[in-house]
Amino acid sequence: MVSRMLDGIALDFASMIGPVARRLLGEPNDALSSEVELRFGRNGSLSVKLAGDGAGTWFDHEGRQGGGVLDLVRRETRLVDREAIEWLQREVGPEIKTQASRGTSATVRKSSLGRIVATYDYHDASGAHAFQVVRYEPKTFRQRRDDGAGGWTWSVKGTHLVPYRLPELLAAPPQARVFIVEGEKDVDALRALGLYATCNAGGAGKWRQEYADYFRGSAVVVLPDNDPQAKDARGIPLHHPDGRPVLPGQDHAADVARSLAGTAASVRILALPDLPTKGDVSDWLAAGGTADALLRLAESAPTVEAPAAAQKQARRKASSVRAESDPGAPDLIRLRGGHLHEEATAGEAAIIAAGRPIYQRGIGLVRPALQVVPAAHGRTTNSACLVAITAHGMIDQLCSVATWERFDARSDDWVQVNPPMSVAQTILSRMGEWQFQRIAGVITTPTLRPDGSILAEPGYDEATRLFHMADPNLRLHPATKAPTRSHAEKALVLLSRLLTEFPFVDNVSRAVALSGLITPVVRGALSVAPLHAFKAYTAGTGKSYLADVASAISTGRPCPVASAAPDEAETEKRIAGLLLAGFPICSLDNVNGELGGDLLCQAIERPLVRLRPLGRSDIVEVESRATLFATGNNLRVRGDMVRRTVVCSLDAGVERPELREFKAEPVVTVLADRNLYVSACIIIVRAYEAAGQPGRLKPIASFGDWSDRVRSALVWLGCEDPAKSMEEAREDDPELTDLREVTGLWHEAIGADAMTIREISQMIERREETRIGEPTDYRFPDLREALLRLFGERGEVNGRRLGKWLLAREGRIVAGLRIKRGLADGHEKVQRWRVESCS
Repeated sequence: MVSRMLDGIALDFASMIGPVARRLLGEPNDALSSEVELRFGRNGSLSVKLAGDGAGTWFDHEGRQGGGVLDLVRRETRLVDREAIEWLQREVGPEIKTQASRGTSATVRKSSLGRIVATYDYHDASGAHAFQVVRYEPKTFRQRRDDGAGGWTWSVKGTHLVPYRLPELLAAPPQARVFIVEGEKDVDALRALGLYATCNAGGAGKWRQEYADYFRGSAVVVLPDNDPQAKDARGIPLHHPDGRPVLPGQDHAADVARSLAGTAASVRILALPDLPTKGDVSDWLAAGGTADALLRLAESAPTVEAPAAAQKQARRKASSVRAESDPGAPDLIRLRGGHLHEEATAGEAAIIAAGRPIYQRGIGLVRPALQVVPAAHGRTTNSACLVAITAHGMIDQLCSVATWERFDARSDDWVQVNPPMSVAQTILSRMGEWQFQRIAGVITTPTLRPDGSILAEPGYDEATRLFHMADPNLRLHPATKAPTRSHAEKALVLLSRLLTEFPFVDNVSRAVALSGLITPVVRGALSVAPLHAFKAYTAGTGKSYLADVASAISTGRPCPVASAAPDEAETEKRIAGLLLAGFPICSLDNVNGELGGDLLCQAIERPLVRLRPLGRSDIVEVESRATLFATGNNLRVRGDMVRRTVVCSLDAGVERPELREFKAEPVVTVLADRNLYVSACIIIVRAYEAAGQPGRLKPIASFGDWSDRVRSALVWLGCEDPAKSMEEAREDDPELTDLREVTGLWHEAIGADAMTIREISQMIERREETRIGEPTDYRFPDLREALLRLFGERGEVNGRRLGKWLLAREGRIVAGLRIKRGLADGHEKVQRWRVESCS
């Protein structure tokens, strides 16, 4: 048997395989495990040999790899050699009896767990002893049952498990509240106060659905422990598939509540106030809590409702193809030939009934997730987004919400199988027929709804169609509920301090920056929002960092970026990908030159965006709730983007701005107390609305919500109008500059006469002549130079390009002039053009 010495202690690795596997992989799959082999995972794909041939080894049947105890530790913790052995002694030591090396092997014994400090007897409904939970010091628990011979069997396999103190629970009067906690110690503490209480054996994550019948008609209050976010063996925080942090106490309470909703008379979850980290109801009582105070808190705790009508209907649909022998089972779907349509319908209904976060977006189904994406300066960041559900992903979802069976003729019985690929593909193909809800985007921070109320609850919000992947550590300031002008002024000072060291060229640019901080947070209340462009003359001035500050407030992470491509079509592909993924905030980085394009204009101004996914020829329509930024040196917005953009200009006034030293780090400041800065953004907007929106500014076309809620609120608090930057951008618009130049020179040279494009091309080539008829300078040199620069091709004006340009700008007034079509030539039927004065 393989052993290893550590500090004079002999560690028998083979005997450690069971405790090590449980510590690294969690509890095994009881249905697939045996006394000689543990199976882990839904399908038991990882096996651990406890006895017999191969004892002390493991094998991953999916990954096709295996080995001994140290190999498992190395794979799961990334530790090597002595570090792995020290981990074994540190983490599994309490469960392993070790002894000085005398050539003997270590053996697993219950006595090595420490001193027994408490035992808790479980009794069934008749009062008979069922099993016992044993608590050791150092704190660990084991379960055992009477072996019938005056001793104990250290296993409860095959034993009917019941809640703690079940006979007392069943004897409770109908009007009594029943508290469900995590541990037996807490139950006993509550019973000592005369309250009815219970728990399940094994703690968090071990609640069984069959317990629900014991609570039929009861008024239940679930008391979660205040557990921190769980971590894996490497110390990395764990998350649920939808991106929520794994919080054992809170998750356990939610599982219990969902299990009882619809069976118990009422179910409430009460998060006890002022609990310390890892605290429970016993800690709360020790700090001065009383039975009367607990009952009062229970009265005001939120009720967990039974499944909504839509979910009940979904369950009824799912039951259409379930076993006739068990028509009430909510999680069994039996497969029969020729019933693919019904099976797919039942699968979709089961997913909806289970409350899985799957939604419609465009032409596909998506789920919220955290994804690693590029950030500025070559960094990466985790950003909330929407991930497409593939056929294999759909199979995974179907497997998690229902048991699938197919009749096996050889065994003459129904056997469990994986959901068929055909069912998954059928569900995915039902665009236009899905019962899943539509989703507009995903956020990680509380926001405002269109009616001004605060969206702070986690999960899907029907009013905004946003999915809130809530940060459990984020708590809004109480002033957000009823803010005043005084609150708003203090909030503005708080946000302004973050911008102290940014070299804004004027107060209008500062106001644009403040809008950039506030807009992403309250985006749920805005149908659309303008692009916030941060420009400078030199790299290193702080453009991307300003976007990171805004993102730190609204997401808690650096701002995701997409680099602007030299080709406008390529940039539009990248924008389309961002919009489809539903990122809450993103920046077009390093736009060194002009910024425009039809898709970008649409993405900024329209709540519903029509775009073409990469690699497809069809057009899809998606709802966008993203806040978009753009950064660049000498960035200029052109054409229709001018009225869709507010511009913040930065100028450090030095040759090497990147060498400047800063006294503060705004991103670090925000992340240290993000609650405060998120609250500040909400307070400013809500305080202005609570005051009746005094001095509300004239709305800007397409951006009325933003103008009323963000722009007007800033001006109300004494800031400059951020929309003034639009006029500066208009004057800097290269398209407007070209139009002003051409119309001015045209009118100066030709007046209001109408001419064909050919006549214009010929006219600008005319030269002045000397007295003897020799050509000299061009007659209209400025007009010729402008037309050749804009429409020239091989030294001549390209008539087709000039014609399209004139047609696209017909009727637009610039500097009192506008392009108009004249009467067509009656003989040649060629369009004539003229520039007329509007004064």
